[in-house]
This record gives sequence, structure tokens and C-alpha cells, in this order.
Amino acid sequence: MAKVSVSEADYVVICGFLSLSVGIGLYYAVRGRRRNTREEYLMGGRRLHVIPVTLSLCVTYLSSTSFVGMPAETFSSGFTYAFVSLGCAVAMFITVFTVVPMMHSLQLTSVYEYFQLRFGSVVLRRCISVVGMMQNGVHDIGGIGLTWDLAVQGGRVPPVDFSADPRVRHSFWSLVVGGAFMFMAYIFDQSAIQRMCALPSVRQAKLVYAATGVVVSIYVVSISFLGVVAYSYYTVQGCDPFKAGYLKNRNQLVPYFMMEIFNGFPGMTGLFLATIFSAGLSSVSSVINGLAANTIEDLLRPVFDRYNTTEKGKIFTAKMSVESWGTKFKLVGIGLQATLIH
Repeated sequence: MAKVSVSEADYVVICGFLSLSVGIGLYYAVRGRRRNTREEYLMGGRRLHVIPVTLSLCVTYLSSTSFVGMPAETFSSGFTYAFVSLGCAVAMFITVFTVVPMMHSLQLTSVYEYFQLRFGSVVLRRCISVVGMMQNGVHDIGGIGLTWDLAVQGGRVPPVDFSADPRVRHSFWSLVVGGAFMFMAYIFDQSAIQRMCALPSVRQAKLVYAATGVVVSIYVVSISFLGVVAYSYYTVQGCDPFKAGYLKNRNQLVPYFMMEIFNGFPGMTGLFLATIFSAGLSSVSSVINGLAANTIEDLLRPVFDRYNTTEKGKIFTAKMSVESWGTKFKLVGIGLQATLIH
């Protein structure tokens, strides 16, 4: 097994992807320049459609972290991690019949508005809003049969453990029940509530979450299986990349594995890396948009009301808020990158 690297064609693909992302942003910035209300800018006028909102919600949940981390987890600990997909399905089922009807009827822009409506306290809303905003910074093997058999023999497909012992790393209950609570927490995130309330009807909002549950569950199982494939591949190769010294951190596994199996196919590694960047950008853009909504609705609204700020001024402030949060995320990313390098 030889060391692999990114080719010139891969860099071309990555640069092309980034250029496309910038182009789409500029296109919609120009097309939507006449939006004259905060409702239009932050919520799409609450007239968005099911399919784009479903896709937007899914890519918000499916971050680059999960794309890299889940296969590494199953590579190290086994395929039982995929049971977290059942937790996702449970969370979305509960949401469709409880959270969606309540939140959509309130027509919120910021999720933290709920606390003011529920408890009648502006101070509580401001405090929780600040805390929430701070928190958001984050074939070669021989066929499917042999792949699965090698994973079973290597202990990567262990029997389901129904133990209630919380010290067990991947028990059925910790994955399903814990996964359900994890996704329920995501559902009450600003990004999720903002999309829910951007839909014109409760029925469409329910449909979005039902579809999201299916898509995310399939994604979790598929991406977890990728770790099983990687394990079987390196078993056949007779070389563990960690023991060989090629990899130091298990989060390096998926990029390295893809670079190796796509070696000899110019541009394919670049396409994969662009996919990771896409997942990262989708999550960051969702967070930035949500933070802008929180800034305008939770922190600056009293100032706007006091000084009778025009709608045009509010929209300008919202755009500057997006720019400010985006710059902050960029600086944090540069700092983390520098820390990792040194």
C-alpha cells in the first residue's frame, strides 16, 4: 500500500466547486436585492416549498463531521453504531405530531421568541438567546458478501447488545434512546425552527420532517457502512494504515481511504473532498443565517422599536450581521487550522 496524494485534477475540481458556490451566492444576492422586508430576507416570505426545505434541513444535520467521523467510528468499534438511525426516526416521528404543529402556529422567526411567549419574560429570552448563539460556533475487496464476512470475523459487526449499562459504548438503548434525544435537541435549534416556520402550512412542515427522518436515517446507515467497507478493504490489503504509520488520527481515515480507492481516477478525489466542503458549508451557512435572525429579532429589536428604524435599515443590519458572523467563523477556522498545523 503506497502513500497517496491529491492530484492537480483534484485541485481543479475543488476550485471549480468553490467557484460554483460563490457564483450561486452572488446570483441570489443580485436576484433578491429587492427584498424589502426582514420576512423576505430571513424567512423567504414564509412561502418556501417542501423539497428545497427538506434538502436544506437534511444537509444541516448531515455535517462534514458526521461524514468523516461515523465511518471512522464503525471502522474502530463496529457497525452497531448505525442503530442511531432509529433514534433519528423516533425523534422525527415525535416532532411531526408535537413540535411542528405548535411551533409552526406561532410563526416564529427566532426560536427564542417562544420563551418570551411562554414565560412572559423579555430578560429570559435575551439570556437564552445569547447562550444559544455562543453554543453555535461545529469493489476491490471482492463483493458485498466478502466485505460483510470480513467485518463479522474482525468483530466489526458484533451482536446487538441490549444491556442497560450506561458504560457500554454502543448498546441498543444508548444508541436509539440517546440518538432520539440528540436529534430532538437538533430539532429545537434555531436553524431547524427557522425552516419549519418558513413553510406556508403545518402539513408541509410535517411532510418535511417525515422526509428528513427517512433521508437522515438512510444516510446514517450508509455512511456507517462505509467504515465497514474500509475495514474489509484494508483487511484484504493486509495493511492497517494506522499501524503502518500513514494515519495518526482516526478522522483521517475516510479522506485517506477515498484517496486510495480513487487513485488513478483524476478528479474523483477532488470531487469527494468537495463533498466534504459542501457538507461543512451547508452547516456553517445554516448557523450563520440563524445567528443573524437571533441578532435582529432577539438582541436589536428593542433598539429598532425605540428609534423607529425603517425596514430598509433593518435589512441592511441583517446583512451586516451575516457578514459579521461569517467573518468570525472564518477567523475561528483559520485559528483552528493554525493550531492543528503546529
